[in-house]
Amino acid sequence: MLEPWEDAADASIRTAYRTFAERHAGLIDRNEVWWHEWLIDPWIERPTYRYLVRNGERVDGYLIFGQTPDTRSDLPYVAALTCTDFVWKTPTALRALLGFLGTQGPMVSSVSWPGAPADPVVSSLGTPPMIATSFHWMTRVLDPVRALSARGYPSHVDVRVVLRIMDDALAANCRVITLAVSGGRAEVTEGGEPEATLDVRGLAPLFTGWLHAADLARLELLRGAGATLPQRLDAIFAGPPPWMVEVV
Repeated sequence: MLEPWEDAADASIRTAYRTFAERHAGLIDRNEVWWHEWLIDPWIERPTYRYLVRNGERVDGYLIFGQTPDTRSDLPYVAALTCTDFVWKTPTALRALLGFLGTQGPMVSSVSWPGAPADPVVSSLGTPPMIATSFHWMTRVLDPVRALSARGYPSHVDVRVVLRIMDDALAANCRVITLAVSGGRAEVTEGGEPEATLDVRGLAPLFTGWLHAADLARLELLRGAGATLPQRLDAIFAGPPPWMVEVV
């Protein structure tokens, strides 16, 4: 059942977001300040609307949106609708949210939402949408050992690689590391016989899953890799392309 909800981001809303975020790469773990600033009053110059889909006591999806006048229209009441959050856990919830947005048709000229590079929402639409804005967020790995140790990995992968990391800006990052991944976790130690050299500019897109190891090799950000190393690296860092909601 779809219904409006109040300003407070209660536990059920936060649980729905966390479940959604854990299925993607790049979405942030929101704290209390974020929930207040983004959810309670994200837009100063326009009202914010919030609707959710319940399945019993559980929230299976929700959306937050605002409307601004469409200056391209000759009709003063026509608006462009922008979703700042579009979260769904089940196909039923997705259909309910899309159905609700569809009913806004006579008063709304367009609907936009933040989504992944390969957003599954697109498959649920009769007409493919246009990409209104594409912004590549940036990542810089400051401590390769800590970052690689803290990252999650595919649970079925059992792979070991030895890499020489090169960093022109931070000399402390220039080191040889052994990365042993097993059971979804990594053990990172210093030393070993390096199989290839990885520029820190290539480590970030590999770490986030944005580029494959073969792409880094073509860009010469991964040098000296043998025939099997790119495949092993791709197995370690496999995952969906990263994206963020907060760029909207």
